[in-house]
Amino acid sequence: MSTNLSDDTITDDRGNLIVVGTTVEYHPDTYEPGQPAHPAGTVTAISDFDADVDDDTGRTFGIPPCVTVTWPNGETEDFTTSDWEHETAYDADGMPFTGAGKGVCEELLAAVVEDGE
Repeated sequence: MSTNLSDDTITDDRGNLIVVGTTVEYHPDTYEPGQPAHPAGTVTAISDFDADVDDDTGRTFGIPPCVTVTWPNGETEDFTTSDWEHETAYDADGMPFTGAGKGVCEELLAAVVEDGE
């Protein structure tokens, strides 16, 4: 896993940026009724896009980046990203290729620090 995600951007579902070092918590919508609050953790790694081949069909499929969070008790947990949209970029010869993308980590909520705090 890398600690940096090239030109891609990951946000929570409220549009707050998630990068290595961001303080995050479970998204409030993921709590079961009566479940105790979970302490905030820190994003310690973000993987790059990957691909694999389905053994049965021989088709390749993409694997989106994961956000790794380290919780205060030292445990780590991976969260898959989704809703990826990529821009089309062009090389020097005018050939298109997949450019920077934007994705969402729906299970996490980035802590937003107010000015002056």
